[in-house]
Amino acid sequence: MKTTIEGETRICAVAIFAELAVWRERPDLQALCVAALKHGDLDEKAVASVLPGLSARACENILRRLTHDRLVDGRHRLTERGEACASSGYAPAWEEGVYRFLVAEHELFGVHILDFERDPRSNPSGSTDLDAVPNGFAPPPRRMFVSAFDRDVRFSLGDVNRNAQCRIEPMPAAKLRWKIDLESGKNECIVEGRTQADSWPRAGEFRAVAESAPSDELTGLFAQWEPQWNAGLGWIAMKYDGAVGPDGREDFVRTRQYEQKHVGRFGEVEKVVVRDIPVGPAGPDDARAWAAAIAVARVKSADRYVTLGRWQAEWSDAVRNTRLAEWAETAPDPAMLATASGGAGEARTKWLLAAAIDLGATP
Repeated sequence: MKTTIEGETRICAVAIFAELAVWRERPDLQALCVAALKHGDLDEKAVASVLPGLSARACENILRRLTHDRLVDGRHRLTERGEACASSGYAPAWEEGVYRFLVAEHELFGVHILDFERDPRSNPSGSTDLDAVPNGFAPPPRRMFVSAFDRDVRFSLGDVNRNAQCRIEPMPAAKLRWKIDLESGKNECIVEGRTQADSWPRAGEFRAVAESAPSDELTGLFAQWEPQWNAGLGWIAMKYDGAVGPDGREDFVRTRQYEQKHVGRFGEVEKVVVRDIPVGPAGPDDARAWAAAIAVARVKSADRYVTLGRWQAEWSDAVRNTRLAEWAETAPDPAMLATASGGAGEARTKWLLAAAIDLGATP
């Protein structure tokens, strides 16, 4: 069961003096971080085992570099950024300066940094009418952002002084699409928009995946929305709704729209559309009605007379390995179903179901 919640997210440019790291491929540093992950920490011997031929002084310099880049701490134990390097193969190169950050902000994911530019002209220290640093502007230490314009550009933000000031420039809102798998709770927040040449150096369309919500917040959501949902059966328990195809095909999934629902931290949302919802009968009567609709449609589509044996086969095929099997194993009298079949060609359908059996044709 999947749904996509759509809305808008606020966009702004934040100019601030900050510490920033651009992540670049560093297989050598990755190998060292993997060694630290394996052994718990790094010493000169461990460094030499990864990079053989180094002198003791060179090993010390390597450890000093890893500490400076915050891949290991003062005791040479792996940090969160070091774990990110071990898994990704990218390592940060830190620098300080005045930057403009393109930022998306929403109650769902907080703050997501879409892109950055180095721009000393934006130095907020020489400006008036400054703003407080936005809440959530300091992301977790291991967070690596990918530029919404260029996926090869990866970066992280260092510690931000909460007492610092910045300049915030509002920009046109962007589109937010929140994709949710309501069974597993897995979800993805996609921010899409466009910048103009006079507002951002990389003008044009952008797309980014922001921080998703914890899956456990969403796993029970659909059961709260849908009163017919039966958790024990694993489907919406309902009467046959007439949706069997003209050839008897039935996939037992439906799409439903709900006018207004509460969607976790997103709040109240209008017109929530849920796709791929499993459906099935609520009991034996529903199951038999459903199976009858499938079996009659198969006969009608084939446009062939059915003997009693062929009818039993059609019925078995209609319920086999479906949600109908437990409650609709026994085929009813086909002549009785023929009188209930509707639509164009009802008389012929009745004839196909009843004639051969009335004449005693076998098998």
